[in-house]
Amino acid sequence: MTIFGDGLVRLGPIQPEAGEALARLLVMGLAMEVADHADDQGQSTPPEAPAA
Repeated sequence: MTIFGDGLVRLGPIQPEAGEALARLLVMGLAMEVADHADDQGQSTPPEAPAA
């Protein structure tokens, strides 16, 4: 954790394909979290996830 309470992960050297896959998974997870939050707020449609 940083001093601001943010989680921090250091992967070290990885293959570019693994980095791209991880980035896609993070975007999908964030999109799901935003959609869940939108449902909690009573919004009918969540914002679109950015294209990877």
